[in-house]
Amino acid sequence: MALTTARLRGDYLAIITLGFSEVVRLVASNEIWLTHGTDGISGIPGPWRGRLTPAEFNLLYLSLVALAVAAVLFVLERLRRSPYGRVLRAIRDDEQVAEVAGKPVRRFKVEAFALSAAILGLAGGLYAHYTSFIAPDAFVPLVTIYVVLALTAGGTGNNWGAVLGAGLVVFFLESTRFATAWLPGLAPVQVAAVREFVIGVSLILVLRLRPAGLLPERLPRIALPVAPTSERP
Repeated sequence: MALTTARLRGDYLAIITLGFSEVVRLVASNEIWLTHGTDGISGIPGPWRGRLTPAEFNLLYLSLVALAVAAVLFVLERLRRSPYGRVLRAIRDDEQVAEVAGKPVRRFKVEAFALSAAILGLAGGLYAHYTSFIAPDAFVPLVTIYVVLALTAGGTGNNWGAVLGAGLVVFFLESTRFATAWLPGLAPVQVAAVREFVIGVSLILVLRLRPAGLLPERLPRIALPVAPTSERP
């Protein structure tokens, strides 16, 4: 997929990758021999699920997910500050300049796709072992839109902003679930519509007031080598 979209950028890249993910979801929904189709895969074990109470299991799994997020964040922050990360930022800002500088743009793009897919695979594994059930219908395109909104609201290009944006989106999703229940005289379908409306308006306000995100990207400072005293003018 990365090789076929190596020359695409911006909206075109987003449309192609979103379409590809939908193709994968449809294949998973129909290939019963591999994924059990829309019935999904059930009975996925969780760590000490039968030995702990539900509250204890939730607390344990929260700790595991927090450790996984901290480990991924540490690796990505190290990567961002490394020469490899500077090349990725250069490709993001201007591919032609990076290519003129002698950087293999296509190879770096494929590696970036592979790294991001590995991280998302880890997240999917954690999700499956927590819920003990996974099905293609759980990964509708709206989930992808939530991810994009989280990155945009938190701050594109900032790993800490991604964590903050994810927490913000989940907060809006879960808090509106209880807030809309207070509205009298609405059917469940109308409550769901109001909930999506509140989420959309809240995120629009965040993006309107902070177009660069809540935590804008700050480029790491590079210490320049100091010339010896004898070479100074």
